[in-house]
Amino acid sequence: MEFPTVGRPRCRRKLCQVLPPTVANGKVYLATFSNRLNVYGLFSTPIVTATLMTNSVVVTWSQSIYAGYRLQTSTNLTSANWINSGTAPSVSNGVYQVTMPATDNATYYRLKW
Repeated sequence: MEFPTVGRPRCRRKLCQVLPPTVANGKVYLATFSNRLNVYGLFSTPIVTATLMTNSVVVTWSQSIYAGYRLQTSTNLTSANWINSGTAPSVSNGVYQVTMPATDNATYYRLKW
């Protein structure tokens, strides 16, 4: 069975050569036969760091690959009701940072896309 190396795919018996996916900026770009471009992410779950200060909690995560995430909080880890923090992150030395007031209640933090 012969397959061309460039140009349009040549199909025989429903078997076609496809262009390999392109990987760039942590994403996989895959062309389809229906004139679409599918994009898939490669990155793992972001690591969130919370540091307790005197009267506040500083939550940080990497800027380079996790743009677009928002910080959410909850007082119950198993709850489905997580709340957006309402505080926009600042960027310092390539790291997103949100400073939240410390409370007497246990508070859980997560990033949500």
